[in-house]
Amino acid sequence: ETGTPFARSFYEKHGFRSVGVDRCMVLELVGRAISLPEGVRVRTLMLDDIGSLIELMGEDEWLRFSRAFFSAYEDDPEKAIMVTSKEGTTLGVAVGENDRTYGELVTLTYMFVGREGDAMKVLDSMAYLASSRGHRWLGVRLPLEGTSQEELEGRGWEDAKLPSFWTRYRMRKEI
Repeated sequence: ETGTPFARSFYEKHGFRSVGVDRCMVLELVGRAISLPEGVRVRTLMLDDIGSLIELMGEDEWLRFSRAFFSAYEDDPEKAIMVTSKEGTTLGVAVGENDRTYGELVTLTYMFVGREGDAMKVLDSMAYLASSRGHRWLGVRLPLEGTSQEELEGRGWEDAKLPSFWTRYRMRKEI
C-alpha cells in the first residue's frame, strides 16, 4: 500500500491514487555550519532526570517518551538529550537513533517541547549533536510538533530519499 517517490508515477499510471503521505525529511549536516542555538545548553539525559520529566510531560506523554528513551538508552544513550535555557529551565527533550542501514543517518524518534516556540531550538540542538559526532544527516518524520514542512524546507531540510528512510506515499486502487 505504500510507494516511494520514485514509483509514484508508475502506480498512478496503473490506476492507483495517493490517499496520504508519510513525509520524511533530512538535513544534510556535512559542509554546513551547525552550532548550538543561542542561549541553550544540551546534555545527555540521565536516569536521574526521569522524575522531573514525568511532572513536566504528564503521564500519557511520559509513556511515549519512555519507549524511545529506553530504546536509545540501551543502544546509544548519548542520543537522548535534554535542552535547557542557560538558567536551567527545561525547553525540551529529544531522542535519536542511528539508522541500521546508514550509520551516517540519525533519525529523531521522539521530541517533546514545553512550549511550541522551542521546537526548533530542540531540533537544532539534535542537529548539533549529530554533526559534532560526525553524522552526515539528521532525519525526521512529519508531522513534528512545533514545526512545519515549510519551516524545515526554509532551513535547508529536504525530502528524504535514502533507501531505508524516505517519504512514502500511501497508494490505493479502487477495484
